[in-house]
This record gives sequence, C-alpha cells and structure tokens, in this order.
Amino acid sequence: MHFEIMKLVKRKMIFLTMTALVGFCLIISFCLLRIQEEDYMIFKRLILKRRQSSSRGNFIDNRGAKFHIKQHGQYWILYNYIAAKNFYVGNESVSLSLHGEYTDLEALNALVRRWHGPISLTLFVNGDDFRRAENIILYMTKCTVFGSEILSFVTFSFMMHEDHIWGNIPKSEKDFMSRIIDCMSSPFSLYNETYRHQKKLIYPSNMARNVARQTVSTYYVLSLDMNYLPSAKFIENFLKMTYDLDLDNPFNTVYALTVFKASMPKIVLPETKEELLEYYEKNKLYLSDESGRIPYIKTWLKSPNELKMLSILHIRKHEAAWFPWYVSANEYEPFADDRLHHESFIDRSSHIDLLEALDYDFAVTDNAFLLHLPSLCMTLNDSIFFQNTRNVTNLQYHRKLLTLRNFLMKFM
Repeated sequence: MHFEIMKLVKRKMIFLTMTALVGFCLIISFCLLRIQEEDYMIFKRLILKRRQSSSRGNFIDNRGAKFHIKQHGQYWILYNYIAAKNFYVGNESVSLSLHGEYTDLEALNALVRRWHGPISLTLFVNGDDFRRAENIILYMTKCTVFGSEILSFVTFSFMMHEDHIWGNIPKSEKDFMSRIIDCMSSPFSLYNETYRHQKKLIYPSNMARNVARQTVSTYYVLSLDMNYLPSAKFIENFLKMTYDLDLDNPFNTVYALTVFKASMPKIVLPETKEELLEYYEKNKLYLSDESGRIPYIKTWLKSPNELKMLSILHIRKHEAAWFPWYVSANEYEPFADDRLHHESFIDRSSHIDLLEALDYDFAVTDNAFLLHLPSLCMTLNDSIFFQNTRNVTNLQYHRKLLTLRNFLMKFM
C-alpha cells in the first residue's frame, strides 16, 4: 500500500514538473516573440528610412534640398545650387522638372505663376553663359514682381562642360544672391549668341533632364522643356484625380497630356479646356506638329466633361510617331539615356521607345493640356557639324534599340 502511494506521488510530481516546464517554455516563447516583433519593427523603420533617403538620391533630406557637386563624364554638375524656400515631399505636390539655357529664363515668370508649385530647373551654363544666367536670375528675383515666387518654388542646378567652366562662380548660394544687379537695365536684351553656340558645344538635353529629376522630392513629376506651359491649377486637380484612381499597372503608367501651339504674334494663354477649345475654334490656337500625330486627338477635342475635373479618357499602349509629354512616378520611371542629346533629334523619342519596350501604359488625361510657346533658344541644327552628328547617332541608336528590345523580351 505504501509503495502504491509513493508511486502516485511520484506521478503527480512528474506531472507538475512537466506542467511547470510547459508554462515556462510558453512564457519564454512569448517574451522572445515580443522581442522579435520589436526588433522587426525597428528593422522595418530602419529600412523605410533608408529607402526614403535613397529614393532622394542623397541630395534631399527632410529639411530640403542640399547643395552637392558631382562630375559626370565630361560635365560638372552643381546640384541644388540655389534651393527653393518651399519644400514638398510625397503627394504634397507635383514637381515640374525643367532644363534649358539662360536664353530660356524669360519663360520662367509665366511658368512659376501658372504652376505655383515646386520647380526643379537645370541650366546648361558654359563660360560666359554662367555670368549671363547669373545676371538674369538676380534681375528676376530682385527686380520683378515674380521674385518672391521664384525664390519660393524654383531650385536651380547648374551643369557645365569641364573645358568651359566660368572662372568667377560664387562659392555658395549666399554669395550668389548677395551680388548687386542694376534693376534699371533688363539683362534679357543684352545678349544674342550664346557661348555654347560660339564654341559649337553639344547641348546634353537628356543629362539635363536627369539632373532636374534627381533633385525632385515629390512622388509625381512632369518633365518638360522650358517652352511648354501647363494648364491652370494642374497640381491640385491632378492629385484629386489620382487619389481615387485604381490602375492595373500603377507603377508603369504615365499620364499623357495634349499639346496645343500658341499662334503668333499675339499669344493667348487659356487656363482651362473650355477656354482652349474656344480659342481653337477661332484659330487662335492650333495643334502642334507633335499633337497632329496623337492617336486620340479627335476624341479628346469632343469629349464632354461637365464637371470640368481632370479624368482619364482612356488607357492605351504607345503607338508609332506619338511622343507625348506626361506626368510619371519619378522613383519608378527609368532615367533617359544621357548619351543622347538635343542635336541628335532622338533624345526624347528614344526614351518613349524605352517606355514602350518596358510595356508602359499611357493614360490619356482629359481637361489638362500643355501650351507650346515659341522657343527663345537659337539652334544650330542646320549646320553640317550637327547634321552629321544627328545622322551618326540615329544609326547607332536604332541598332542599340533593337538589341535592347530583344534583351527585354526575355524577361516578359
């Protein structure tokens, strides 16, 4: 009897010990899970922070754009040399990405007033062109009614060829802006032929476009040449439209805009589609050559939209000879091939071909448009030098494009 009692007690002790061990293991597991969860959240925040930092190319932080110098091939680039006072990130706004020379700066007043949001501008300045650009920027910011808006919204980056660097570049934005300008004499009328044209330097348009995009901190960007003017209130209307959109291919979708050309000598600048169509019917505006190749143009001209809000007319794939201007997600769109340039005549078309090869969708945007203004820049496209450059580049490019398409098709 005594033996059976001892056996029963032993069994209870074993059961209690096993229960205690199980409970102890559960407590340890729970603690480990909490620690693992906390470590995961810390790691997640760290990764997110790094992604946000890397997506801004190390040129932009939470306080705004940072000045940065970089050499790229034969060119030196002064990133964020003059930084805008206002700073926007994510979907707080839409950035306008521009490039040009000092001769294009006269269009900046209209662009700033119409856009009223962040603008990233790359200026190609070689030799004395830097001084001329400096005088115009100082005049525009200190002597015109648009000065405060330019300082609030426009970030200037400068790009120059390594063999044609101006010898008196101010060492900082503060030194640049402290220089004195004569407000009684407009610098726009003082200059004719640029230093670049005198030296027959190639204009690296795609590289300038890429530099401007690298200083953008918003999610969406509209990359344009300087002589294109967007419709009024574009930013707020575009963000309202995209907020409710449900796209099948959101990261590989661009929002194509219709282009109209302003007539000369009197330039009309309609703000809405309703005004634009009225001018168009009176032949005060007409479709540009690039818009004449738009596959959807007849539908766009007739499409009624009583709400007058931005909307997607339809989504389509790219078609030959159509090279639209568009809004894109800056972080996801590939950069342009910076080996191609303005004189090759295929700098933009090559990039559209790349988007086509990557199977991008083109969302036709209704109630938004671009006005193509007369270009202030002179060109040397008719010279023998640039004609030969264009012909050679065309041949080389089309060979490379064929190779690229064959390569990309392997992954689709």
